[in-house]
Amino acid sequence: MPFRVLPADLEGLHRATWSEWTVEPLLRHGALLFEGFGLTSPEDFEQLALTLDPKLYDQYRGTAPRNARTRYVYSSTELPAHLPIPQHLEMSFLPGTPRKLFFYCQTPPDRHGETPIVDFRTVYRQLSPEVRDAFEQKGIRHIRNYNPPGKKMEWDLSKLKSWDKVYGTTDPVEVCKKCRSEGQLFEMRKDRSLKLVNEGPAVREHPVSGQKAWFNHAQVFHPEGPVREAELIARRQGTVRQRGMSLFLRNFHRITSLFLPDETRGTQVTFGDGSPVPVRFIRHLQDVIWQNMVFFTWKKGDVLMVDNFAVAHGRMPFWGKREILVAWTD
Repeated sequence: MPFRVLPADLEGLHRATWSEWTVEPLLRHGALLFEGFGLTSPEDFEQLALTLDPKLYDQYRGTAPRNARTRYVYSSTELPAHLPIPQHLEMSFLPGTPRKLFFYCQTPPDRHGETPIVDFRTVYRQLSPEVRDAFEQKGIRHIRNYNPPGKKMEWDLSKLKSWDKVYGTTDPVEVCKKCRSEGQLFEMRKDRSLKLVNEGPAVREHPVSGQKAWFNHAQVFHPEGPVREAELIARRQGTVRQRGMSLFLRNFHRITSLFLPDETRGTQVTFGDGSPVPVRFIRHLQDVIWQNMVFFTWKKGDVLMVDNFAVAHGRMPFWGKREILVAWTD
């Protein structure tokens, strides 16, 4: 479980020192759960997050559809309730990976909908030498393909949004400028679709502790990843809906694999040299992740602070209304 922080733990401390107080427990535990602080709105959450770290970031370059609530606060995702979100370190494929994340529960789900966390330092240590060595030696290549503005979604379920939703403009020239300034490898095609490629190490050392952590989106971007994730979730939740979703995704993947080239998918991952990542590697990785997954039940007003260089998060499918907001630091 994340380390619980109650108002009594900070009693007597000046609010300006709360940020300093979190340094040691966050480094040790990787995640802190703030309970009972009386938060009722996105604005309340923003103020607490700014107190805990004043360097909040006001832009999002990831793949999930999100909506802004305040300058620094976004919805955690706009994906439908029945879809799984595999464990990941936020934007680990980008040069400027966020250092910390803050999640806030505005509305708890009626059923399920947890934000499970996993210590990716432990995952790194428990991976088989074959898998760990292959990724460490070859590195990793993350590939994203975005439709142009206005184009409806297609057969590929991993194309979650068009590039104007990522960069906040419909001007392809402006997007190319932003890609260059971010150090992104990119290709703006004739049909105005955008391909982004990010290459780098699959494992990184923590900037403070020096501990190695699994640091990539391999099982998120690989076509097998979400399919197997749905199977594992169906096994845990045991509902008819999730069993049906698992069966649908498995069959849908089999069909689209016949005519949808890997290089055109919304997301794809290879080793750094371009060679494919074996499906059995992805399955082994997911087994290790699930063996270390920690679940907790959201309560209204809860805030989860996460060290994004150590602890990954995901989302379980849910029933009812669920509103979890997020903020992050550079």
